[in-house]
Formats: sequence, C-alpha cells, structure tokens
Amino acid sequence: MDGYLRVSRRMGREGPGYISPDVQRESIQRWADYRGVEIVEWHFDEDESGGTQNRPGLRAAMARIEAGETEGLAVWKIDRFARNVHEAVRDIKAMQERTGSPAVFASVTEDIDPTGPFGDFILTVMLAVATLQRDSLVEGWKTAKARAMDRGVKIGPTPFGYRRREDATLEPHPDESKIVGR
Repeated sequence: MDGYLRVSRRMGREGPGYISPDVQRESIQRWADYRGVEIVEWHFDEDESGGTQNRPGLRAAMARIEAGETEGLAVWKIDRFARNVHEAVRDIKAMQERTGSPAVFASVTEDIDPTGPFGDFILTVMLAVATLQRDSLVEGWKTAKARAMDRGVKIGPTPFGYRRREDATLEPHPDESKIVGR
C-alpha cells in the first residue's frame, strides 16, 4: 500500500516543533507493521487544503492505485485524506471499483472498513463531519478577518517600514532605517 500525509498550513513551522508529518507517518507505519502491510511509497501534500481532492500527492497516489501499482492507501485520519465528502466518496468508490481487484482504503485512527454497508455509512458520516469542521473553520476565519479589517488591521505579514501597534493596526516604524527610501 501507499501512505499519504497532509498538512493544511505549515504557517512557518519548522524544526523540532513541526511534528505533524512525523506523527502521521509513524502512526501509519505502526499500523502497517501490526497488520503486516508494506508501505511501498509515501505521498505528502503540504500547505494543501483537504477541501479539494485535487492535491499533487493525493493525485499521484490515486494514479498508482488506478494503475494497479499499489494495493491501496493508508492515511492517519480521515480528515487528512479529505474534508470534502463528495470528492472523497468519489475517490473511495474509484478504489473499490478498480479494474482487477478493489484497492483498500485505510484510515488508521478510525479503523473503518468501508467495504460493507455499515462501514460505508460510518465512513460517509466521518467524511461529513470532516467537511463540517472545515466549513466551520472557513466561516470563523471569514468573520475574524472581516472584523479585523473593520478595525483597520492589515491581514498578513507586517510590511517593511511598519510595525504593529497593540491593537494590531500598523504605524510607520520609528527607526527610519526600517523605512523604504530613507
């Protein structure tokens, strides 16, 4: 099988504190070792939303599945695979209906077998929950961003030549060497 890892936003994290890919990979590998499954190739998408299945690493894994080069896909959690129920179900059905023999989809944390009606139902519910979580996060971010902009806050990194006040609005930097053109 192939292993798949995804991190939505790296947000500048690096070094020893950036553990998500390692945690995902180690969990998948422990599951594979326990089940006697060999992970033959790893795919990783970084700074990629689970709201779409159009991610380079995932598409590469799906191409390998469709070509019969691997027997399936193992992910750490369902929400690492997808946060869009409709597109995820399409990909899982493609795995199950692959020419030759069906491919396996394994989410090691939830341990759901989607090949039977009950497992398929539970997987669909879990994908719907992941979609709801993503949609709620997006709505919360839209509200927070709109309120910040109403207060005059610039969203994003502080531009060169400025600094942030305590209320998060910008002011020219008092050190003139930090101001462009001076």
